[in-house]
Amino acid sequence: MDASSSSSDSSIIRREAPPAIVRSSNFTPRRPTTPTLDSSPDPSNASLGLSSAAYSATYDASFAPSPFAAPSYFDAEEFHHHVVCAVAESRSAGVIGLATINLNLASSQIITIANESNYTTLKQTLSAMQHKPTTFITLPRITADRASSRLAEVLEDEIGWPTYTTTMPRGCWDKALGIINIEYYAYSDQIVPLKVILSSNNFYAACAFAAVVSYIESYHGLAIRAGALNIEYVEPSGVMRMDKAAIQALELLRNGRQAQPGDNTLFALANNTRTPEGRRLLTRSVLQPMTNEEEINLHHDAVETLCGDEDVFRKLRDWLKEFDGIDLESISGWLAIDHAVIRQPVQSGIVSSSGRHMSAAVGAHELSQAEGDLSRVLGLKSYLKNVQALHQLLRAADVTDHLLASVASKTGADKTGPTLGLLAAVLQEDAAYSRSAAEIGHARMWAIRALPNDAIDLARAEHRRTREEAEAYFALKLALFQEVLGEAAAPKLFDDKDKGLCFKFKWADVRQYVDTDEPQPGEIWGQAKIGCVRVNLGIRRGEHYLCQTDRLLELSQQLRVHSDIITKESDKYVLELRNAIAEAGYVADLTSIAKAVAQLDLICSHAELTTTHGYVRPKLGKELALIKARHPIMEARRGFVPNDVFSGDDTKFVVVTGTNMGGKTTYIKTIALIQILAQIGCFVPAERAAVPICDRIFVRSATNDNAAGNAGTFAVEMDEMSVILHGATNKSLVIIDELGRGTSTAEGLGLAAAMAEELVKKKSRVFFATHFLDLGKMLNAWYPSQVLNVHMTSHGSVEDGHATISLPHTVVAGPVNNWDYGLELASRYFPASLIESARHWSKYHQEQAELSHKERTSAEMKSAAEVALMHHMEQALSSQMSNMELAERLEVVTDQYKALEERGEVSNERGEVSNEGGEASNDNAEA
Repeated sequence: MDASSSSSDSSIIRREAPPAIVRSSNFTPRRPTTPTLDSSPDPSNASLGLSSAAYSATYDASFAPSPFAAPSYFDAEEFHHHVVCAVAESRSAGVIGLATINLNLASSQIITIANESNYTTLKQTLSAMQHKPTTFITLPRITADRASSRLAEVLEDEIGWPTYTTTMPRGCWDKALGIINIEYYAYSDQIVPLKVILSSNNFYAACAFAAVVSYIESYHGLAIRAGALNIEYVEPSGVMRMDKAAIQALELLRNGRQAQPGDNTLFALANNTRTPEGRRLLTRSVLQPMTNEEEINLHHDAVETLCGDEDVFRKLRDWLKEFDGIDLESISGWLAIDHAVIRQPVQSGIVSSSGRHMSAAVGAHELSQAEGDLSRVLGLKSYLKNVQALHQLLRAADVTDHLLASVASKTGADKTGPTLGLLAAVLQEDAAYSRSAAEIGHARMWAIRALPNDAIDLARAEHRRTREEAEAYFALKLALFQEVLGEAAAPKLFDDKDKGLCFKFKWADVRQYVDTDEPQPGEIWGQAKIGCVRVNLGIRRGEHYLCQTDRLLELSQQLRVHSDIITKESDKYVLELRNAIAEAGYVADLTSIAKAVAQLDLICSHAELTTTHGYVRPKLGKELALIKARHPIMEARRGFVPNDVFSGDDTKFVVVTGTNMGGKTTYIKTIALIQILAQIGCFVPAERAAVPICDRIFVRSATNDNAAGNAGTFAVEMDEMSVILHGATNKSLVIIDELGRGTSTAEGLGLAAAMAEELVKKKSRVFFATHFLDLGKMLNAWYPSQVLNVHMTSHGSVEDGHATISLPHTVVAGPVNNWDYGLELASRYFPASLIESARHWSKYHQEQAELSHKERTSAEMKSAAEVALMHHMEQALSSQMSNMELAERLEVVTDQYKALEERGEVSNERGEVSNEGGEASNDNAEA
């Protein structure tokens, strides 16, 4: 809107807003200079079959979704965000720089990681991201020459979710431009720390940030407002790292036995949050647990404080519910990012005709945008009002806990007041956001403050008059319906979202008057006559029947026209308000508030889980000691058996053996899940717990072939173990559930032992569940002070020819006893003839194995004896002994060899040769 606009188009200044933020509604941000880009798509995109224009259209359809929809499960938050990620690779320096921008939340992450030949760290970093990138940007050479770089293949084929990879010209990857972008777009308090970090040793991360901003502005046609982008430098060493295999095996976000995300995951168990921001923070915590001991203890202190003050805890939970799913981070993204060609206010096109307002046609998309923006403004007002009440509650409770006090300080009037002042200048005092369709329509009508006799005020008057006319018409028809149907069956006047004003009957009361075959619910049919009233456009909805008359349809259309006029006239004030908030620099305050509320929501969620499930606070130290530890997800199962766990600072390798279904997998996964719960700041399911801080969790448990990757079970095992052996440190937790089953037993045991030995040397904390009973014994013999053997107990017996086995799922010290129970248990399912055949084959295999062992042992002993004899002979003949001493020595050797010959440990032929040699030697000696 130009400054020369008419009085009806006056700007926000007419609402007496503070002069410091008065400006034109035309937002034209000054952006840092970027390299000139050809308007055509990058040539590398052609092979993907998706032009930049087409991709922008795809993006536009998902950009800025409603910030009020509360997802029922994690999937709605995981992928419904548009995240662009630039990847700058240096193979010579061994570094990868990452920069992401979440276009829905106006947030950015800058990351520097190590670059390995197999891109393990890159995969781990991307898998642990809260919102997965939907677009990757690289240099043109990356996609042009895959033979020299696997990066493009990794991004497109191995990440595990749908992605789109494109390129930006080399001129866009400029460190200086990245620093300039930081200065222009970051919050004021972020600029100096970010410049220090990026100016030191993060060259490639700065280049990636320059490229991602250039891409968004050039190809998406979006503009980021100055000082409105929340930029965070993420230090990978500051969080626990887990790769995709660990996330899937531990079922942190998805249950492997269910097609859709839902229950029976760690996220679902811990998700007692009440706000979208809290859900996102919980997701991020589960994927990236903390590793800073002080930070973890602060979270434990806050949970302990809330668990100890039930009154404050319940009040906080109730207030968080009042936020009603409004997403302040999404609203902040809407304020911070817009299309470079800013949406202008919807043109009203109002003309006067016979004293009534008429309106030029406006597209449904434009009206939908205007209504969505008004809903965001109303949501922002309601959110900040609730924050004020929350702040007062925290102050009244006089909380002294560090994190809770920090939340109180970040939600004070200095943060909420300025934005609420701008909102109050434009919105009615009682205007509030609501989920109800009827109340949303009412909010559209009455939210904006109107001056006497302006277009909004006149349209409201017309709307009010038309509504009164419709109610009078309804009262007239109601009397006619009552004469036919009776007073109890009379209809109601119903305002339907799609049809407008309708008569709403119960279907059972009017079905006899509908002159057509009985319709199915939702089916529309023509006219009907109820008494003397002819209705049309009838529709059955469940147990009800909605219909209109010609007059009621006309009045509904008039109401719709007046409502649209109000929406269009209100739109310019909403856009002015949006610009005023953003230009005043209040987006940073709103982001700070959203983070504080998310932090409080997360702490309350942990406290809820702790109090309802009987969790205890873990003590952070060097040893892992759990008393009666429980699997957090499976403990709800009836009869679950808790177990003790110990892994000392020196004895860090634990071998777990036991029968099938004995509980080995549950036992070792319990340890990993408790580790994660402790490091996200939650209490843990145990009677007592001491937990060390670990930097990474590795899990090797998948037993299925990877058909899509053309890899069998053995190849999958070797690939996952390669990642573990390369990445594990002395602070890592490694969970291995079976290893070496994809090859022969001897080779499998050998490989398992060799890999286990490497992990022992690395001093990683390892829980190794295996069916190789000799593995634990061998490791314990080689490393007695570093390896511990435990097993899951089982008790077997045979009664009346049938085997029974009890599995108490209890862990005890020492290796398992090798009790063979398979054939006895199989006899319950198969005929006796099959079991007898199995016994025969089993016995034959054992006999062959024993015979092979004896033959191999005999051959080895013969070989050793013969080698020893020849060695003694050569040593004697070349010695400096006298003839008498030589004769005595050869006589001893000959007697020894004869003894071996009698026992069958050497051949007679060699013995005869030896004797002949002996006699010859004696002859020589006598000579």
